[in-house]
Amino acid sequence: MLKSTIVPVVSAGIWFSVSEFFRNEVLIKGLWVDHYASLGLVFPGEPINGLVWGLWSMAFAACIHVMLTRFSFWETLALAWTV
Repeated sequence: MLKSTIVPVVSAGIWFSVSEFFRNEVLIKGLWVDHYASLGLVFPGEPINGLVWGLWSMAFAACIHVMLTRFSFWETLALAWTV
């Protein structure tokens, strides 16, 4: 039971983290840097920020798992996108 819960949640959390990293650090980092500069701020690219986003990804994956146990796939999809 535990293995059937942990593996998909951790796998999804890793997927979320990798896809967000690729999007924000590889594809559109220049846009983020310019946006933050226009606000008089520095883009937060320190490793601690990546750690926080990694933890957020794991928590989000766990929440999706809980939602899937209580709602249909489509309801979970709508709730997850809203969150």
